[in-house]
Amino acid sequence: MKNIDTSESQEINEQQHNENQSHWRTIFNDSGALASIAFPFLIHFIFRKHDFNASPLFKFTILLLPRSYSALQYLLLFYTNSKSSRRSKHALNAFLRGLLNILFIAFSAISLFSIIMYTLDEWVSRDPPGYSLLSPSIIVPFVYLLSSSCNLTTASFTDTGATIIIDVLILLLPIVGGTLLRGKFFYYPYIAVLSFILILSRSLKDIYFPHRDTSVHTVPWRVATFILILILTVLIYVYPAGASLDFIERQCKRLLSTQEE
Repeated sequence: MKNIDTSESQEINEQQHNENQSHWRTIFNDSGALASIAFPFLIHFIFRKHDFNASPLFKFTILLLPRSYSALQYLLLFYTNSKSSRRSKHALNAFLRGLLNILFIAFSAISLFSIIMYTLDEWVSRDPPGYSLLSPSIIVPFVYLLSSSCNLTTASFTDTGATIIIDVLILLLPIVGGTLLRGKFFYYPYIAVLSFILILSRSLKDIYFPHRDTSVHTVPWRVATFILILILTVLIYVYPAGASLDFIERQCKRLLSTQEE
């Protein structure tokens, strides 16, 4: 009887722990995403006449929040996926989860390294609006959706009902901004504002309608949506990954030339 009571008590404690962990993670996910878009936006318009190359601190300030937020989120996704991987008994499933873990670690590392790289790099006239307005509106929504709307255990998109509409808009906006409107600086503030409003709307919906339904069924379109979000995330990290390698190569050449002199 005591063993049964102890077992039930452990299950209750574990359930409470998971609920508390989920609660704080949701707060971090929502507030972090909103701050990562709003803060660079404000910095840009307050100091837009400032010469950013004259002070690396301004560049660092713009880059820090969205990229550190995405880096931490990918580390949390790595942690969650690693726990599920330990319980997996199928070789193929374990391989796919291992591949996901590699991607999450790579995304996190690229996010952190890009803070250093872009801070030290020279900026041209198009870079301040790009890094402060467009870039956060592209990198933040994808990791936000992976963290809030996807189940790594089933590798599927889980939201249902009205939340799907908001999620689709969150997904489409960075695609439009990163392709059709790239280089059109006039639209960058509107992209940032719309991204902020959509994520805020979704966050408020979760607060005031907390019993939103999620689907536990793995149906083809839900798996396809998860894969689409993941593929788009990979694509947006191709450029900073290449830029990081180019930056390292340039620094190595500069170091070698200095030593030769």
